[in-house]
Amino acid sequence: MEILKKEFEEALPNIRETLLEADFIAVDAEFSGLATNDVKFQNGDDIQQRYSKIQSHVQAFEIVQYGVCAFKKTDTCYVAKPFNFYVFGSDNDNVQSHRTFLSSASSLSFLRSNNFDFNKLIDEGIPFYNYSEERSLFTTTGGYSIIGRHPVLDDTILNKHQRQFLENLRNNLANWLQNGTGKPLLVPTNNGTQRKLVYQEIQQGRYNGFLKASPRDSRNLEITKIDAADRFQKSSNSPQLNFRHVIEAIRDSNCPVVIHNGMYDICHTVDQFWHNLPENVNDFKQLVGNMWNKVVDTKYMAEFHPILKNCFNTSVLGSLFNTVEEELRKGGHIIRMGDGFDRYSVNGSPESCHEAGYDAYMTGIIYLGFIYYIKEKEEEELEKRTGEKGDIPIDGKYDNSDQTTTKSTSHVTSSNPEELKVNSEAGTTHAKEPIFYDTSVTPFYNKIFLMRCDNPYIDLQGQEITHGNIQRNRFFLNNIPTGLTNAGIERLYPEIQPIYVSWINDNTAWITVKHPNKIELVKLGMLGMDRVRDFTRSGTRYVEGEAFRITSQAAEMELLTGDQWEALQQNTSTSTYIQSQQQNGKSTTTEQSIVSSDSLEKEVSSSVPSGGASYDEFDIPLPPSFRATKREHPSSNQEKDTKRSKA
Repeated sequence: MEILKKEFEEALPNIRETLLEADFIAVDAEFSGLATNDVKFQNGDDIQQRYSKIQSHVQAFEIVQYGVCAFKKTDTCYVAKPFNFYVFGSDNDNVQSHRTFLSSASSLSFLRSNNFDFNKLIDEGIPFYNYSEERSLFTTTGGYSIIGRHPVLDDTILNKHQRQFLENLRNNLANWLQNGTGKPLLVPTNNGTQRKLVYQEIQQGRYNGFLKASPRDSRNLEITKIDAADRFQKSSNSPQLNFRHVIEAIRDSNCPVVIHNGMYDICHTVDQFWHNLPENVNDFKQLVGNMWNKVVDTKYMAEFHPILKNCFNTSVLGSLFNTVEEELRKGGHIIRMGDGFDRYSVNGSPESCHEAGYDAYMTGIIYLGFIYYIKEKEEEELEKRTGEKGDIPIDGKYDNSDQTTTKSTSHVTSSNPEELKVNSEAGTTHAKEPIFYDTSVTPFYNKIFLMRCDNPYIDLQGQEITHGNIQRNRFFLNNIPTGLTNAGIERLYPEIQPIYVSWINDNTAWITVKHPNKIELVKLGMLGMDRVRDFTRSGTRYVEGEAFRITSQAAEMELLTGDQWEALQQNTSTSTYIQSQQQNGKSTTTEQSIVSSDSLEKEVSSSVPSGGASYDEFDIPLPPSFRATKREHPSSNQEKDTKRSKA
């Protein structure tokens, strides 16, 4: 269902009711551009660096189309209700937004090739104002209400008096905030430009939305601090025609909000419809949690859930949808479009791909398929272990006949009944389907995938943990001879090209295989002399070997999977810990060392998310360097090591 500006206010109650009833909601967005040329990603970016770069991209461009698809389980099927909104920051009858619309030529060309209607965007795009912008709203002497999207007066174009005013304002703000006084800060303003500078300054990310300016009289503004609970209160003159009402309805639904590879979708949604993006990534996490507290990234699930991560050759949206939608149909799961939502077909609408509403529908189908596949596989595993069928059938219907009985199963639903319902403004209660709150999937909520980053995700509710989160296409290359070039590595591993080499130091690097279908071709372990011989002095490719610094030492290079590397790191940490304990006189016998090792392993494992597979569960041989450094334990453990080395 397409919703345009002329019908938005009339349709909003129905939209809100649909979202409040949903068991889960999928969203997707189309943008006027993705990235600016002056800010480049690096694999070695830490979370703060990557967030800052994304923030600069997001604040340069805008969402032009937003898709929202609500899914509700009935007695016979799932009903999907996809909405497609054009979103445009134009002026309305009583508010002037003074927005700048930036775009990239490639993005506009891509949108037009997918039948995007730019006339409809400009004529019928729905206006939007976030909470930060509403607090900056001021009325001119001519009676116009002015809202600024982002600061538009560059410091470099200000004259001497304006720069002095802005510098004094920033100094006064810093002193006022440092003193912690509860009194307002009085700012004399002699003209409209100075008032505009004040309103723009308090929107800066460094203040994180905790400041508000309001007129005291015709010549003075006063700045006050805002309590955290009041940052998201509508102002008295809040515009009625505002797309943020949809975002608020999604929040009030209190159900999982599903995205696919959606870091940009979330950042744009926050910045455009909720609150100006802050400078600090931890403040950003809090903002997202305030907006939506159950964000699910199906890209992250596909890459890192232990049941899913080896199931797909690619986690691209369209390919995943084709695979998952077919499996859902084969499994007897019925999805139909709601009455009046006939814009798309449940069996696929290729002509609608990259329309935000349809992409949101595809994202929701992928999530639904993941949920039932995980449930089915865990039920099969439970049946193998216990000889009995699990208590949760794979059609997702829970047996609620005895809620007081404790089940001996891994399928534990949320213990908080408030998570399974939501109250609408009318006071009615909408029950939520409990399968989406199962502990087999909730540990993977609120984690958003990051592309081309050594830190592969951002955790919206905690600290990111690298352990167990290394992608399948990333491999650790050890014992690299000093001087060997990227081109040399490419010639020694030709079957897996193209690759990306991220150097750690002169002798170690991470290798990223760009094409998923080549992951199985990776040669693990020592490279061996057979691969290197042709590049040495007596070989047929000696000239290449000289040019790219390939020597016989390259034969000792060793390629490890991410799981092997983590196991090696944990083994090294354990050995170092034991040695330090012995040096400090805290351990004098082999038995005590083993106890210390076990204690350390328990301590390390407690910080690892549940659901990840351990190294010993992989049916692959240990790399030579791991065997060489592995600590020898008493005879019972020696037997286990022997069996493992033969696997």
